[in-house]
Amino acid sequence: MKVILKIKSILLVLAVVAMLSVMSLSWAETTSSESPEETVRHLQAALLQVMREGEALGYQGRFDLLAPVVNQSHDFGFIIRTILGSNWTELDQEQQRIITEIFSQLSVATYAEQFKEYDGEQFEILEQRSFPQDHIEVRTHLIKADKGTVDLRYLLKQRKTGWHIVNIVAEGVSELAIKRTEYRAILQRDGFSALVEMLRQKILQAERS
Repeated sequence: MKVILKIKSILLVLAVVAMLSVMSLSWAETTSSESPEETVRHLQAALLQVMREGEALGYQGRFDLLAPVVNQSHDFGFIIRTILGSNWTELDQEQQRIITEIFSQLSVATYAEQFKEYDGEQFEILEQRSFPQDHIEVRTHLIKADKGTVDLRYLLKQRKTGWHIVNIVAEGVSELAIKRTEYRAILQRDGFSALVEMLRQKILQAERS
């Protein structure tokens, strides 16, 4: 009897593992099949949600809701490598891991801090067009309460897991270019630890705002 129960337990575990594997495969297939527009649309839908629920969620609630969406829609590894340029190869693997992790946390924190109030704003996707090096640009507008617009352009690159954002240009200003100038200057002048501390301070500022 004990042997039979043990066999049943093993079969049950195998069935659960198989079910989870199928679910994971299905999720991966869905993610990888998304178009660049759909990646941007999912991000913007999450932003609108935290704006609508901003006060009730609080900063931590907004951060927790946005984190999986932002991490899925952005290629933070590519972004931080591009920002640091040749400085990236001078870092060891642990430093690369640390800076990538903190940079992704700061990115989510910035979204959670900036998108916290709702006054009828809406996003509108305008067009999608091809860019060099197999990039796709998705141009959108944030329509404000007064009907004014903010031009937002998302540059995406395709990976095995789908299309991921690698740069955002807001009103003609590239976030990647701004961070490239700032981060490289700190890294070259003050070193790796100073850059990490600066990013951590920015995260704390977002939490307190």
